Amino acid sequence: AEHPVPAGEPLLSVRELTVEGVVHGVSLDVGRGEIVGLGGLLGSGRTELAQAIYGAIRHQRGAVTLAGQPLSCRSPNEAVRAGICYVPANRQQDGIVFTLDVGANLSLGVLRQLRSNRLLDKRRERRLGEELITRIRIVTRSLRDEVETLSGGNQQKILLGRWLAAEPSVLILDEPTQGIDVGAKAEIHRLIAELAAGGLAILLITSDLQELVKMSDRVIVMHRGRVVRELIRGEITEEAVIAHAAGVMAAAVGA
Repeated sequence: AEHPVPAGEPLLSVRELTVEGVVHGVSLDVGRGEIVGLGGLLGSGRTELAQAIYGAIRHQRGAVTLAGQPLSCRSPNEAVRAGICYVPANRQQDGIVFTLDVGANLSLGVLRQLRSNRLLDKRRERRLGEELITRIRIVTRSLRDEVETLSGGNQQKILLGRWLAAEPSVLILDEPTQGIDVGAKAEIHRLIAELAAGGLAILLITSDLQELVKMSDRVIVMHRGRVVRELIRGEITEEAVIAHAAGVMAAAVGA
């Protein structure tokens, strides 16, 4: 990554997090304004780790702190209220609601704040939608457009926009550019860098090695549910990530 990272206390700290059978005693830190990449092969436990931090699955052991405060998120709703948002890998299954229009999809994460006397404040919803469309450059004719008419890249921006509306301090991105074209990928990368420059702590899970190397300030490599290596600037190469992710380096040093 090419943006300057402010020094200081980590914003998100994970200590000895364990999810039975898939994540074994993982510890990591993400600072304000930092993009920490999570590398590893399929089945390495990266997504389960993210979901445990976010409260989507239960962890048996370990601690999560946010800005020094202990956090025990028993559900994604609690995580969002605390300031942690998770953008899932599968847009079609877990994210986009194809029966709703662009505006409704953008406001889904903040419906509670947009209600007034239990009724949705349509004017506030529209204003929010217009702001997000401008801010993250979503290409759509109107907020009432059907989401399925949009490109994959714009659908992914809508998912990002939905969680940015919640004004998180930590953003967990799971395969944010999977299945989108090169131009849209470059735009998502620019947006991620802008968000980090604005002070967000970003945990980036990606199987795209070029993306991992280009975007990350540090890379934490997982293998079979454990952290096997942390790579810092200057050490982050595709070859290093592959070697550690495959367990080759771990085997070589007898770990």
